Amino acid sequence: MARIEITLNGRRYPLTCEDGQEPRIRKLAAYVDDKLTHMVVGGGIGSDSHLLAMTALVLADELFDRADELASMRARINNAPHEPENAIATLSNVIHRIEELAAKIERA
Repeated sequence: MARIEITLNGRRYPLTCEDGQEPRIRKLAAYVDDKLTHMVVGGGIGSDSHLLAMTALVLADELFDRADELASMRARINNAPHEPENAIATLSNVIHRIEELAAKIERA
């Protein structure tokens, strides 16, 4: 197990994770910290627990949006006519959307 330290909202947190997962944990922590920062800048949040609850809801909302998008893509693929041209166009659209989502995640 690896030991790392992350910073969220200016506070340091020591963590353990599987060996090799350190870069992923740091990337996730940076993403969460960015969301926390936006919540703080937005104001109106008092305690740390309230801040964490609001941030968790924002992250859950993003997760649900991505799950809905994936379900919609799967439905379009499953319901697409079996003509090769339509299947290729649908697959091309799905690939493009996945690349867009991956780029968003990379920037986070």
